[in-house]
Amino acid sequence: MNRLKVKIFFLKANDMSKKTDEYRIREKALHDVEEGLKNIFETIDIDTKDFDVELAKKYVSAHDQILKQALKFDENKEYEKALPLFIELAEHYSSQGAYCAAQYYEYGKGVEVSLKQAFEMYKKAMENGSIHARYIVGYYELIGKGTIQNIKSAIINLEAAAFFGDEDAIYLLIDLYDEGRYVEQDFDASDYWREKIGVSVASA
Repeated sequence: MNRLKVKIFFLKANDMSKKTDEYRIREKALHDVEEGLKNIFETIDIDTKDFDVELAKKYVSAHDQILKQALKFDENKEYEKALPLFIELAEHYSSQGAYCAAQYYEYGKGVEVSLKQAFEMYKKAMENGSIHARYIVGYYELIGKGTIQNIKSAIINLEAAAFFGDEDAIYLLIDLYDEGRYVEQDFDASDYWREKIGVSVASA
């Protein structure tokens, strides 16, 4: 993937202006994407300047086979067999693998409940490209669930997820700014997010 094209896509999306926080947040998201690409290229041992399509296909095929097996174990409620596979996928930059592992730890599927482990896995899913995981990480940070409360980081992650269209993040931000919870009450901000999701400001 051409990184220049990736950068153009992220920085020009949604008529974004450099004067807004959206530019800063998308820059951060872009950095995460570039790091993810770099990690993937290093994992499959290829040079980004000489991309080997066949090798990449083999890598993707192996990933898909492991994921398919893990999901089959999950469907059959063989959670103890599924979790190690999800963790393996997470370590190889699979957002879905990390997200599934996070839910196992959060809800105690085949393992003791560990909100700390859940947070770490949601964070890995976020770093691997999951937008919804970024919302969950932000929520965990906001209330101090599974991690130390960090409101500043929470709002950054929630807004980043919202900018990429995560509806849970958008609705949460609307509530936070309307009610002045964790942030200063700001009706302009809540109206901004209502417009993003297509909710009429007048009817809100």
